[in-house]
Amino acid sequence: MTWEHIVRRWLSACSLIKTSAEQIQDSKGNVNSEPYTLSLESCSESISDTETKESSEVTRRRRFQTALTVVGKNQYGLVHDFPVPEIQNSDEILIRNHATGLNPIDWKCVDYNFCLPKFPWVTGRECAGIVEEVGSSVTLFKRGDRVWTSTYYKDIRAGCFQEYLVVPAHTVCHVPHTMTLEEAACLGVCALTAAVTLWHWLKISMPSQLTVENGGAVLPSVQTWPPCQDEYVLVWGGRDLKERAYKEL
Repeated sequence: MTWEHIVRRWLSACSLIKTSAEQIQDSKGNVNSEPYTLSLESCSESISDTETKESSEVTRRRRFQTALTVVGKNQYGLVHDFPVPEIQNSDEILIRNHATGLNPIDWKCVDYNFCLPKFPWVTGRECAGIVEEVGSSVTLFKRGDRVWTSTYYKDIRAGCFQEYLVVPAHTVCHVPHTMTLEEAACLGVCALTAAVTLWHWLKISMPSQLTVENGGAVLPSVQTWPPCQDEYVLVWGGRDLKERAYKEL
């Protein structure tokens, strides 16, 4: 804590004390003619102790967290003093986890012992939360942003079954204001699966035009698409809409 901070806190403390000599009385009710004084040294020591205590609590809260770890094949361990991961590269983001999505891979990798580089390990492939810190080269996100992410299993810092996680910025997206963090926590795996299937394996290009509808959801501007005879048909919508589209096709 800087001396400027100490003096500012000291002055704040003094403002709460009635320093007028007429208002300072001894134990017999007699007015003390000497003005009340407050030692800066003693005040700074007291403030320093308080600040140290508060800072140590914040540090402990940030340095340690609760995490669900995998300690062996089909073995879990709930650890309450697991280290909080740190940003190591300029393009990384530290996220305070709010909700985690559940997927079959979460239990399969533990039961069948795969995608676990070592023990103990933290799994979990998707979550949503609040940005706590960003690397020096991150420009699209800032502290306090609501985000969701799909994570990489080979980095223990990115496991979603912990209170804090660190992920590359390119794996993070903003949560629309119309969506809760609980809802956004389930986007990671399905979004990645769809993206890899469509654009990596099937080589389908992104729609040339997009529109913003339904309170912020980004949808293809179907009305502007020219008729085409492509091999693949992309259907956007819920289950009922897709089933109807399949039957019509």
